[in-house]
Amino acid sequence: NTENTFVTPVFNGSMSLRNAAGELIESVNKSVRRKETIDDAYFEELFADVSSLYRLDQGLGMSGKQDLGPLPPTSIGLIAVIGGAWIVIGVTYFTGMIKKRKNQK
Repeated sequence: NTENTFVTPVFNGSMSLRNAAGELIESVNKSVRRKETIDDAYFEELFADVSSLYRLDQGLGMSGKQDLGPLPPTSIGLIAVIGGAWIVIGVTYFTGMIKKRKNQK
């Protein structure tokens, strides 16, 4: 029943956009039931509130990748430590296999 539902292809930030759209619809319906004045000023304020709440005003969406600069030294150190740990694990594993084969002979 995709013809009658709110379905779009997934993209970066699509969940926030769907939640914001639902929030807009829900807020307008609540205001109508409460008999509040709904005019252009109401919509502008509501849109500004929902945009900031769901961070829709960040501008990263479909514009492409953004250069974040070089990695901080702590990140480089962490990656080096993790890589070193994997090397130690691999060497230990293969050393154990070699010893096991020698003991079986």
